[in-house]
Amino acid sequence: MSVAGETSPPMLAIRDLQLGFRSHRGDVQALAGVSIEVGEREIVGIVGESGCGKSITALSVMGLLPEGTTRVMGGSIEFRGDDLLTLPPRERRQMRGRDIAMVFQEPMTSLNPIMPIGDQIAEPIRLHLGLKGAAVTEHALDVLDKVGIPRSRNILPDYPHQLSGGMRQRVMIAIALACNPSLIIADEPTTALDVTIQGQILDLMVEARDTFGTSILFITHDLGVVAEICDRVVVMYAGKVVETGRTDEVLSSPRHPYTQGLMRSLPSLDTRQERLETIPGSVPALFDMPRGCRFRPRCSYADDGCRRDPPVEVIGGQKVKCWKARQISGVHHA
Repeated sequence: MSVAGETSPPMLAIRDLQLGFRSHRGDVQALAGVSIEVGEREIVGIVGESGCGKSITALSVMGLLPEGTTRVMGGSIEFRGDDLLTLPPRERRQMRGRDIAMVFQEPMTSLNPIMPIGDQIAEPIRLHLGLKGAAVTEHALDVLDKVGIPRSRNILPDYPHQLSGGMRQRVMIAIALACNPSLIIADEPTTALDVTIQGQILDLMVEARDTFGTSILFITHDLGVVAEICDRVVVMYAGKVVETGRTDEVLSSPRHPYTQGLMRSLPSLDTRQERLETIPGSVPALFDMPRGCRFRPRCSYADDGCRRDPPVEVIGGQKVKCWKARQISGVHHA
């Protein structure tokens, strides 16, 4: 897979994003200096345990976090050179669906349960492309055909509950592709699907990149999915990016202890493996983050020096936020 975006400016550049939530305990920081780039025609994966900040990062790009309880404390989100955080709300809404679209994990909570499928696909087409009448229907049918829905005209009057899980997810992708956006953010779109449907959805993502030149930020907890479709991978832990690099390099030679732990927790084809390895402990709560390296309480390499926030080390093509990065050898997996 060719990696786009290495020589040209990135389409999306999240730079040192710091974001907090207001709570009954006071302000808590959910993202602490997150930096992620997505190049033209590139698929970038974000991986990490639940609670690491993957979805919050995606919703920050889309501008879908609640305004009353969310506070951006620093950083920028640049899309084609424009900082989305400084755009007027009206311009931000116009970009949503037209330039940047999102595919959510659970279509039943994202699709309108009381609106026919045809109307839900038609809405962004009318709003962003300015089409009317029969042209809207024809465009909607064309998009549904492209995502592999047979006899697409038959489902236009259907409601979400009348479709299977795989069909609903295809409809979500069709809505995202309807206006040919430059960037799609996919937030765990295959989690609730069986393996066969999951493979078809992943194929659709790659086809969108190859056919339409769409860039994709793909959020998942599944390293197998990352290995299959992503050009680069970003590993997040407790609101920070701890390792980034080309997918093949990170997965074959992980440099951060957390990435290594994720790799060791994968099932093996070795019949001698009696049980999966786990990473001890759990992701810290937002209001109780450890000082220094946030992975320190769970890390077997940690010492007193890790009570300071580690710098980012560049090792080969990988960026690693760890004091021990140069001492730790990569873990290789067949």
